[in-house]
Amino acid sequence: MAVKSKPTLLEAVSAWGDPFDQAQALQYFANKIDEQASKFGSTELEAFQVLKILRLNNAMELGALKEKGLRLYKRGNGWVLDSRDFRRWAGEMITRLSHKPRPASPTPPSQSKALF
Repeated sequence: MAVKSKPTLLEAVSAWGDPFDQAQALQYFANKIDEQASKFGSTELEAFQVLKILRLNNAMELGALKEKGLRLYKRGNGWVLDSRDFRRWAGEMITRLSHKPRPASPTPPSQSKALF
């Protein structure tokens, strides 16, 4: 995740990322969701209002986050996300990530000093 400068929400909650980077990304997404809720004057946001912010391609990817514990509500044919629930969920995920050890950076292979 450190290579890509703009992770998706799915990358931020994957099991393979750097916990520090993931926590920062989750904080960023929580702030953006709060801004969006403020912009629309409602804490309930429909999928089309949050997909671009979360860098998700479609509502199915958003719905897949229910498996990670994100509370989503079905309204009509689409998903609805409450910004307060998202903030709470992101905080819980950040707390879990803070207990996860940060992977050690790989040491570069030693270069042999060939004599020419």
